[in-house]
Amino acid sequence: MLASAEYAEIKADYKRVTRASFPRDYFEPLDMCFSSRDALFSSTDLRAAIKRDYQAQTSTLCYGGFPSFNEVQDAFNDIRLLP
Repeated sequence: MLASAEYAEIKADYKRVTRASFPRDYFEPLDMCFSSRDALFSSTDLRAAIKRDYQAQTSTLCYGGFPSFNEVQDAFNDIRLLP
C-alpha cells in the first residue's frame, strides 16, 4: 500500500490540509517520510506520555477490542523503513 497511488494521494491530501490548517507551524518531513517523526518513534519520556494518552482515549472512545499501544508501535516499526 505504501508504494501505491492511493497512498500518494493520502500524502498529498495530508500536506494540503495541514498547510491550510497550520500555515505557520507546518514542517514537512523530508521526502514526506515519517520514519523520523517523534510522535511515531519517540523517546522514552514522550513514548510514556503518548502511551498514557492512547490508553485513556481508546478506553473511552473505542467499543470492543482495539490494539494495544505496543501493537500499534510494533506496526509502525514494521513499516518504518519503507519509502
